[in-house]
Amino acid sequence: MAVLKQRLLGTAKELLQNQVDPNHCPLCKTEFEEGHLLTRMMSDIEGSASEHAAMLQAAILFESDQLEKSEVTLAILMPVKSFVGNPDQLITVEEALRLIDEEKSTLEQDRYDLDVSLSKIQQLSAEGLSSGDLSRKLLIAGQSELTSLDELLQVQAEQKDLLNAYQAAATSALEELNEVRQESEALAARLSIEVLDDTEQFAQVVRKQILDLDAALGARQTLTSILTVDAESTTGHFVINLAAMQQMLINVATAEAVEASNDTEFNQEASTLAELETKIDELDTQIKRAVEADAVLAELAQQRSGGELTNQILTENAAEIARTFASIHMPNEFELKTDQGKLAIIRRSNGAEVELNQMSTGQRAAFALSLFLAMNGRLQSGPPILIFDDPVAHIDDINMLSFLDHLRDLAISGSRQIFFATADNKLAGLFRHKFRFLEDDFKELRLSRVS
Repeated sequence: MAVLKQRLLGTAKELLQNQVDPNHCPLCKTEFEEGHLLTRMMSDIEGSASEHAAMLQAAILFESDQLEKSEVTLAILMPVKSFVGNPDQLITVEEALRLIDEEKSTLEQDRYDLDVSLSKIQQLSAEGLSSGDLSRKLLIAGQSELTSLDELLQVQAEQKDLLNAYQAAATSALEELNEVRQESEALAARLSIEVLDDTEQFAQVVRKQILDLDAALGARQTLTSILTVDAESTTGHFVINLAAMQQMLINVATAEAVEASNDTEFNQEASTLAELETKIDELDTQIKRAVEADAVLAELAQQRSGGELTNQILTENAAEIARTFASIHMPNEFELKTDQGKLAIIRRSNGAEVELNQMSTGQRAAFALSLFLAMNGRLQSGPPILIFDDPVAHIDDINMLSFLDHLRDLAISGSRQIFFATADNKLAGLFRHKFRFLEDDFKELRLSRVS
């Protein structure tokens, strides 16, 4: 503002200095007193500078608004310019709006066509032809996309031509069929054959008559070759020859019947012979097994007579018998050892060997159970089961619990299925307590005797 004021003051002084009459206003041509013009110009400049500045500011704001509106209008017209395409082409706004209306009409038509197409697609989908079905049918037809309308029209024309050709061929075939039917009816009339509606049946009847005729001709030729008929032969000779031929046929039929009977008997005898051979093979196998079993029994009897078998069994199972005996019998008063090929029972307190008859009833029962469990553990081909019937009748309660613990270990390992029968309710309760953890795998059956 100050700079503008100084410029205006400088301009006014310069105008007055260049004026011939400094009291004469160059703008309104008014004559002023000496020095009044300069004073008035200075006061007007100072008084109206603010007003001019405000007006100038308002003008600047107005022009700024107009510039923003022009920029907005330009931004709106830029898509129109892009729509016109050619930047060098001069076009009016009216022409641009007309083009837009034309494109809008085209867009509306395309949208209508799209809606029609979507409606047809929905109708086809409702009728069972979906886009997935169409893709599969195109894949089956060996095409990756739909055929164009021109190609479809061309295919339609080709198919029409082909259909016309097939119709012409069918017409020609019908004419030929009628001719064949007429010939067949004429042939049937000559051969006295009933004309049937079914062509296949009629053909079968004709073929049968032809075969019968061929058979008759063959029989005639055979009869002519057998019977020598000449001009001098009489009817009597002919009858004699026929009678001889008939007797010959009877003899041939009898011989065939006898041969067929002989064949049947031969087949029966052959079948019987085959069955006997099979039985002989089975008996040979059984005899061989019996001989082997007899040898094994003889060897077992020989070993048993000298106690060798018993010692062998005890020696082979000594370690398992000792382990089982120590598991089910408490306290560990005895120790089982193998000495010179025999199983020895050693008393721990003094190291002396003890015979079975020197042991208590419960101890002998524990030893027998140990021997049975050890031998059952080595069983390979037999059923994986253990069957007990009151096995602890002479065993005290502590060793009874130890024996049940041993059986529970066998059940947990899954190597044996255990059947345990007892008439002792106390033992049954202990067994139930030890094995009820098996839940559904534990079955208890209560049996009672009915008098």
